[in-house]
Amino acid sequence: MTPHSTPQTAEIPDSAQEIFEEAYFRAAEASGSVVSMPFSIGPVRFTFEFAGHALGPRLGAPFEHLRIEDGAADITIRAWDTESTGVQLPETLPTPGSVYAQSLPAMREDSDVRWAYFRPDPGLTLFDSRTRTGTYWVPAASSLTYGDIAGGFRAIIAWAMAERRMQFLHSAAVAHEGKGALIVGASGSGKSSTALACLLGGLEYLGDDHCLLELEPDPMVHSIYAAAKLHDAQLTRFPNLDPFVVNRERVAPEKGVAILYPSFAHLLPRTRPLAAVFVPKITGESETTIEPIGPAAALAALAPSTLLQMASADRGGLSAMARLVRRVPCYGLKLGTRREEISSTIARFLESVAE
Repeated sequence: MTPHSTPQTAEIPDSAQEIFEEAYFRAAEASGSVVSMPFSIGPVRFTFEFAGHALGPRLGAPFEHLRIEDGAADITIRAWDTESTGVQLPETLPTPGSVYAQSLPAMREDSDVRWAYFRPDPGLTLFDSRTRTGTYWVPAASSLTYGDIAGGFRAIIAWAMAERRMQFLHSAAVAHEGKGALIVGASGSGKSSTALACLLGGLEYLGDDHCLLELEPDPMVHSIYAAAKLHDAQLTRFPNLDPFVVNRERVAPEKGVAILYPSFAHLLPRTRPLAAVFVPKITGESETTIEPIGPAAALAALAPSTLLQMASADRGGLSAMARLVRRVPCYGLKLGTRREEISSTIARFLESVAE
């Protein structure tokens, strides 16, 4: 079974779900233990159930700042890998191409069961909204990439939250004095560097690449991952984050992942009300400035990258993003070369925003 299989269009049979879920339980039995981790994203309670001890330290670490007391979960996510448990992905499952084709929302909008293969996560993903459970497989815990460690379970979280009228965004988010700001734009626009500059400048951090939007009754941003992704040049600019990088051996070909909890626990809120949407632009000038822009410009910066990254998630997200930029004031953030000024400029701006 390879990711290069030719896509098929046959329906994924109901038996495939049972086969996949049973494989997880075999993996849990083979590993001799299930490691549970309860946490919450916004108002929704989750529980991870990892088969054995290999995946939890890597995929669970970015969620540690959201850990809660054990209790009834709204969503349960079960995960295993073949390397540590010895349990292979069943050959009787549909081909990767078949799963990929049928995970596109336009093809399966009437289904309570969602599948995805390799995008937006590196393994096979299943979510059943009837039982409120997700099942997740990856080949090996030891070979997870930086994106998997810093942004795991994206499809399951996005699907589960979309059913609750919340939208998974490709966006950074920071906060100051109880007021949050989204920082939106394509990769390379400066949003991650801006969020990290704010974190090291003493502002609160809710994510440098992904976060969750809740629009009703008032726009709120919820933290998902307390894990910063940094390429070599960013590690040079942010040396204070170097001690927290957990994948040092893979930094050169990929990116480093800095796990921010518990060292920055005091700057990692779970949720904040939204006061602004920033669209950053690297100018080369020394000074950082903020000026109003229209909703259309903000939507153009936010929507394409979110929809591309979450191609197998709920496509109702475009309307949610359009409502966001109409309800929350939008600003162009012209990034100066003095890093300390970026955080102080944003702090002063959020201090000036009326309650």
